[in-house]
Amino acid sequence: MKTFVIAMFGLLLLLVSQIFAKETPFKEGELIIRFEKRTNINSFQNEFSTIGLEPVKQLSKRLDIWLFKYDIARALPDDALNNVKQNPDVLMAQFNHFVEMRQTFPNDPSFNQQWDKYNTGQSGGTPDADIDAPEAWDFTTGGVTQQGDSIVIAIVDGGAELTHSDLNFWKNKHEIPGNGIDDDNNGYIDDYDGWNAYNSNGNVPTHSHGTHVSGIAGAIGNNSTGVSGVNWGAKIMPVAGSSR
Repeated sequence: MKTFVIAMFGLLLLLVSQIFAKETPFKEGELIIRFEKRTNINSFQNEFSTIGLEPVKQLSKRLDIWLFKYDIARALPDDALNNVKQNPDVLMAQFNHFVEMRQTFPNDPSFNQQWDKYNTGQSGGTPDADIDAPEAWDFTTGGVTQQGDSIVIAIVDGGAELTHSDLNFWKNKHEIPGNGIDDDNNGYIDDYDGWNAYNSNGNVPTHSHGTHVSGIAGAIGNNSTGVSGVNWGAKIMPVAGSSR
């Protein structure tokens, strides 16, 4: 019975250690260190002999960044990192984090045709000749600035289809549409939907090319409709106008 309990306890410890190992976002026993100035690596190593700190390789000669390893049996990760950071020769130090490819794909049915955003060679082109949109969307899909302000993209073209279901059009909420008055005193009368520079009024004409360009910039992403714009949540301000 005693042997069975010990075996079960050992198995439990093994399972727990495996769970924590999977959750650790860095390689235990390794640190990446950048030095303030050219440092004698041997002398630095000797200062941390108690944790078995050793240089593995220099990652950047110009920036003097090194990969070090230490004995995990002698120091916990946080203790090793904090002790190294306190050295006056160390500009910065961090764990050797695992890095993996991260991508966010929308569910819009025609996204697989948008080779400019994710090119698999689907149109006979060169795979990966794209803007790496899924990689960028993993960080943000847009809509607001870092300060929380709405992002509005002005599309200067022939106009736009204001009722398009895959576009989020900006509206000038300080203007009363169709009353013939410049309510917000910005110099443009009835510019509720945008502006028509051809006729100097707020009647934005429907235009296929302007709608297409608006979609490239800001079609609503991940809404199971149409395509994805570069900025999923941006508002589109259509401005009809051309110098030709």
